[in-house]
Amino acid sequence: MTIFNNALGVVIASALVLCATLGAPQAFADDQKVYHGTTCRPFYPADAAKLTAFQFGLFTGASAAYITCPIVRDNVANLNGTKEAVVTVFNRRYIDANAGCTLWSTDQIGNTVASKGDVADSFSGDQELNVNVSASVSGGSYSMTCWLPPYSGIRSYRINEF
Repeated sequence: MTIFNNALGVVIASALVLCATLGAPQAFADDQKVYHGTTCRPFYPADAAKLTAFQFGLFTGASAAYITCPIVRDNVANLNGTKEAVVTVFNRRYIDANAGCTLWSTDQIGNTVASKGDVADSFSGDQELNVNVSASVSGGSYSMTCWLPPYSGIRSYRINEF
């Protein structure tokens, strides 16, 4: 009887594992990356002196600056752009200027496939900008540029690929 009980136990355990596996919802793996604002760099060399890196992001002083931010694209066969692309900026409303960013989807030689820009609202404080692009090409890349008015900054950005 012991052999029968062990075999029956294995069959029951296997059936339970199979039921749990088949009955479980499918998990779709996201490819999300979060970048600290200090990974961004000045777009123009002259803007380097206008930027200061802090533990809470990259900020301008009394002058505005134009920056570029790196994005690693490792799902290079995807043709649907990004699933989510959000930039957290600190917008200090300065005159009539607000922080703004644009995400660029380009082909292998730099031609624009899609782009999406967003500008902060007209109040001061942390805000999320949605720069999600809807198209990409196999082997293409993503890049992001931002314009930061005086006393504003980029805290972080996250990109979620399909």
